[in-house]
Amino acid sequence: MGKTSIPEIVEIAQRPISEAEYRRIIEERFVGKSGLMLFYEIDHGGWLSKFGINRRVVRWILGNPLFAITMIQHDITAGLFAPVEILVTEAEEGRGTTITYVRPSSLMVIDENKPLMEAAAKLDKKVDDLISSVAQ
Repeated sequence: MGKTSIPEIVEIAQRPISEAEYRRIIEERFVGKSGLMLFYEIDHGGWLSKFGINRRVVRWILGNPLFAITMIQHDITAGLFAPVEILVTEAEEGRGTTITYVRPSSLMVIDENKPLMEAAAKLDKKVDDLISSVAQ
């Protein structure tokens, strides 16, 4: 998975460049093998220990603006669920890990919208493939 920040991709978008140039920069600099990039990581484990929960709990915010536009162009409210969030939780006593997430299509597609559903299903597959690759 690639890595960037949302302010960084917004800053690039605000440059006087074409859509094609923006796409090229994003693909070359930030998109990882999975087609996704990590925007932000929240380490809940750092503060949970104060309350007696001694497990690693990390929330990842990930996505790709080039995927997001394929959904948002069909329904602007799809932006509420892009980027995607994943919670990685260490099992008690360190015996394994659980990965929790909600498929984007189940949140984004509220009304009948075939183009949105098709685009969201492609993102579902990208996220499912990423989870499968790290869960092996």
